[in-house]
Amino acid sequence: MKYGIEFRHLHYFACVAEELHFSRAADKLGMAQAPLSQQIRQLEDRLGTKLFRRTTRRVKLTPAGEIFLRHAQEILGGIDRAVTHTRSISGDDSGTISVSGVHVALSHVLPPVFRTFESAIRR
Repeated sequence: MKYGIEFRHLHYFACVAEELHFSRAADKLGMAQAPLSQQIRQLEDRLGTKLFRRTTRRVKLTPAGEIFLRHAQEILGGIDRAVTHTRSISGDDSGTISVSGVHVALSHVLPPVFRTFESAIRR
């Protein structure tokens, strides 16, 4: 790669940009904050520009970060579409269902629904 930017850099950057908080992004990614910060610094070094303005209380995208986020989302979306399309061609019809909701619904109401759904599709 010409710039040495990898898929993980885009994924990490997009997560921090979405959360605007390194600790929350690290939790969401299942990693420690220090390695995430290092990866973002590495990405910024490879791009030659800062993507975030960091203070002790706040993280904000720079104008360059806002532009890069649009491109990163486009690339990540393209990868998702490519994987989905490739799987559909290969005969693997399994997909992904994303669900969001309030904590009560996610922890109490939806699990039995998911079990019923899973049983139905396995028949």
